[in-house]
Amino acid sequence: MSEQRLPFATIAGSVVCLLSVVAFFALINLGYSREIFGFAGAVAWVGLLFAVRPLVEARSLSAFWFALCVLGFFIFFVDQTYEYQGRVRLFPLLIGYLGIILSLLDILSLTRGKAGEIVTRSFGKAFDPTNLEGRSALREVIVIGAMCLIILSIYLLGFLLSTPLVVVAWMLVAGRKPLPLTLATAAGSFVFVWFLFEFVLRYELYRGLVWEIMTG
Repeated sequence: MSEQRLPFATIAGSVVCLLSVVAFFALINLGYSREIFGFAGAVAWVGLLFAVRPLVEARSLSAFWFALCVLGFFIFFVDQTYEYQGRVRLFPLLIGYLGIILSLLDILSLTRGKAGEIVTRSFGKAFDPTNLEGRSALREVIVIGAMCLIILSIYLLGFLLSTPLVVVAWMLVAGRKPLPLTLATAAGSFVFVWFLFEFVLRYELYRGLVWEIMTG
């Protein structure tokens, strides 16, 4: 049996998306204007559209377009947030990147192939495209409501502590995943968030209202 080849649009779109993401962060670190690195973010969004669309089945198209629009909103939100300076932009910037990560997981879960299988296997029925009721507009609204609760958690407990807690709650409640896998994924998420913001972007993550009260 011959291996199924990826469509040309998927390969080309993936290359464009990855190069644009690298350019996005490089332009930010080099101090370019928001309009310039914002353009790179828009190109990454278009590249992802061309890369993922051929891998989405017809029954999942409505969920795909909804998730893609949500992703576009968060990319635009992050771009606009960089207009502000200093710590004023830190908290909304964290929310924007969190929204991008969740939107990407949602989009990847709709695809055929390894990426969709990994997301569904890791996070369970909440990201299962075969669960048609779970891919309805109501489900997407519920996800947005859950994101609001995540924002509240970040405000109270801070970003670093909230990240593994949210992953644990999501995988245990929505995905019903084994505890060892859940804890390993939560630890990996914690390391990823710390590495991206505090090491790569050199931002001191918001520690939360509870931390400020305890130390202040």
